[in-house]
Amino acid sequence: MSERLGTVINIGSNSQGNAFYLEIKRDGFKKPFGLLLDCGFRYEKIATALREYGKSVNDINSILITHEHNDHCIGVREMHDRGKAIFAPPNVFTRNGLTVNESFIIKSLHKKSIADGVRVLPIPLDHQELDGSMVENYAYIIEVNNDFRILYITDTKFIRYDLSPYPSDLIIVESIFDIVTGK
Repeated sequence: MSERLGTVINIGSNSQGNAFYLEIKRDGFKKPFGLLLDCGFRYEKIATALREYGKSVNDINSILITHEHNDHCIGVREMHDRGKAIFAPPNVFTRNGLTVNESFIIKSLHKKSIADGVRVLPIPLDHQELDGSMVENYAYIIEVNNDFRILYITDTKFIRYDLSPYPSDLIIVESIFDIVTGK
């Protein structure tokens, strides 16, 4: 795992906000690729958390958002305004009042390249609003140079898809679901 993965920082994982920073080492690049998984905090909180580990927001090359809830995307506009490449379901951009090029839109089960040597496969997850309506939410299989996989899962009760064809080297599961209360 150490060949592909550098620093991993859990900026936060709770109902107040979610964000994980990963450094990914790719073939042919001296500098690691900085990936922010979800952006559920304001810019300054993310910047402060990264500084604590000797990192900077400038180290973030791309941001991958799972869904439109604030605890996963409240910092999207600030990051977008600072020129960060953000990949997300369309409703994330709509919610944040942003118009983006189609190349940044995530679509269910369609692999997308987010950088040289880094591709993501969005897997639909079941995530409901309080009224019972469904939220467009994705787990991501992040593939690096066809030889290293990261699986990122958040805010779901279960996964409908067989993921066995995608063995993962790192699995990140963010979950605060309470089976007793259903929240």
